[in-house]
Amino acid sequence: MSKMRLPTDQKVYLVLVASASAGTFATFVTGIQPGIIAPVLSALIILVGNFAVFRAAASAIGKVHAVQGLGAVLTVGILSELLGLYTGFPFGTYRYNEAWAPVLPMPGNHFFPLMLPLAWTMVVGAASLSASRAAEPFSRRAWLISVLSVALLATAVDFAMEPVMVDALGYWTWRGPTHGFSAPWQNAVGWFFVSAIGCLPLTARLAGAKNKIESGAGTLVLAGHLVVMSAVAATHTHVGNSRMTLVGVAVLSYLWISQAMKGLLQRKKSEVPVG
Repeated sequence: MSKMRLPTDQKVYLVLVASASAGTFATFVTGIQPGIIAPVLSALIILVGNFAVFRAAASAIGKVHAVQGLGAVLTVGILSELLGLYTGFPFGTYRYNEAWAPVLPMPGNHFFPLMLPLAWTMVVGAASLSASRAAEPFSRRAWLISVLSVALLATAVDFAMEPVMVDALGYWTWRGPTHGFSAPWQNAVGWFFVSAIGCLPLTARLAGAKNKIESGAGTLVLAGHLVVMSAVAATHTHVGNSRMTLVGVAVLSYLWISQAMKGLLQRKKSEVPVG
């Protein structure tokens, strides 16, 4: 049996995740601030994570369709964030701070973090890969159930992100009441519907892909993202580690279950007699 080897981009992503997590704990223990290293490392994690998602999608549906699908996620993410900044719809009323550097000054004394659309694309794109074909054993409309699965998964990941981004890192501030995960409930509803709309072209292509989908790349990227979020939460006790643990376990359980479902489906297909 040949050993499964991770592609270079996934190996680099794991090294960056491990470095960021270790650096977070080192800062907590020593009190030495990382300076520019932290934002640079964060940007590298997002960029490499996006590349890993793109390469895995391209191997299944081709580079053109992968660019179109991830481009749709990116475009919907940018438009929804701009709409949200100025109208409070669909996520609620919030304001980005200058902490998530680099930021682009916007009219109305707003800031727009330049890494934000890429972080959104990484999460939703990785969720699309992880959830691809997960519903095939249960429905002929697998792409529709996969879209809903992506939206649920991305929303669950946001539940884990919000306390870290708001309370620990101070990347944005909500204007209005929030629930126990440091965001209004409208934000979760907004994440669900915007994720579903954004992922639709990519997920539909993946659901109909004839080539093998490297869905493990999506699982790895999301898991690595949660590891970094958990490391930050663990070093900021006011964030609420119990909440992070609960959401993290739920998300990872979904990822692993979806992978098991795909393996079961592939096994059933291989057992179908020919002729």
